[in-house]
Amino acid sequence: MNSYIRIGFKIKSTMKKPLYKLVICCTVLFFSQIQISWSQDAETIVEDSTSQNLISIEAQEKFNAGVEALESKNYEQAVDAFSEAITLAPEFSKAFLNRGYAYTELKNTEKAVSDFTRSVELDPTLHQAFFELALIAENSDQTEKAVEFYSQAIRAKGDNYKYYYQRGLLYFEAEDYEKAKEDFTSSVSLKKDFAFGYNERGSTNRMLEQYDEAIKDYQLATLHDDKLVIAFNNLGSVYRKKGELDNAIRAYDNALKAEPKNHLSLNNRGYAKFEKGNYAAAIEDFKAAVQIKSDYAYAYNNLAAAHIKLEQFKEAESACDKAIGIDNEYGYAYYNRGVAKEMLRNVSGACNDWLRAAELGVAAAQTYYKNSDCNNQ
Repeated sequence: MNSYIRIGFKIKSTMKKPLYKLVICCTVLFFSQIQISWSQDAETIVEDSTSQNLISIEAQEKFNAGVEALESKNYEQAVDAFSEAITLAPEFSKAFLNRGYAYTELKNTEKAVSDFTRSVELDPTLHQAFFELALIAENSDQTEKAVEFYSQAIRAKGDNYKYYYQRGLLYFEAEDYEKAKEDFTSSVSLKKDFAFGYNERGSTNRMLEQYDEAIKDYQLATLHDDKLVIAFNNLGSVYRKKGELDNAIRAYDNALKAEPKNHLSLNNRGYAKFEKGNYAAAIEDFKAAVQIKSDYAYAYNNLAAAHIKLEQFKEAESACDKAIGIDNEYGYAYYNRGVAKEMLRNVSGACNDWLRAAELGVAAAQTYYKNSDCNNQ
């Protein structure tokens, strides 16, 4: 029996006059957006298969030299060593696999694909190669091909939670939520403490309007990783969806404990406080959010809406000015600024803002512009 070293694989992978409907935006984080980088330590493996016994000691020595070079990030040297191994043993599947890794690091995608493909032609059990081919296809926006490669990786090694997770992300993006849920369920069944898998299944349950299940999943995600801010934010957003504002605020509190300067969590907590009618507290959160991220147009617009609720119209106008300065096509900010200007007796300015908001697709602005005195201006 011959001994050789095989390296692991990697994934790199939103008043005064009640007729106005103020527009406030919460940053929604339901969608899957967590791409994880995986790593596995190199290990020494003893093979006793017939095909492995046919590989000469010299070829294995070249292979081991390639692995050492690859682990040292000497990628050109790794390619040379693996190539020598392949010349000596043309059926050496793992040499093709590892040279594919080296080519990937060298950004030579075409040669990497060729090597990964050849490796599984020689040995269909090399799930790592299918996985790398899936990643390459995904990065090239070849979603269907990526799904098939992930599926082949799963068929070759069905107990790898990472493969189900990555395929689940693609199903989620394709809005095939039932299949996505199945894959995320498989990932957490195989790894009980996989916080990212629970978070993504929670997002899938939310899209399926299974809110109680989504809450349980987000809670499990935060149980296994109390620093996973996105899961706390998602939990808060589902509580908001159910009208459980106190629970939502607590979830955002926990997100901010994990990451005190997270502008998304501050905006989201401010949104929940706004919905609860605690406008002064909402203003504090929105101000804190823009102190952290000065170009955060959503929070400036939300700040304006809260100021309008407290009849602080000059402050509201100023906040909208800042939102529009950041994004001059932010329709909701024009709409809210129109409300502030109207209350400041600047009817002409209000009409201009409502007209602009209507042009940008804000239905409330279009309706109010048509039913107001703006046409007489």
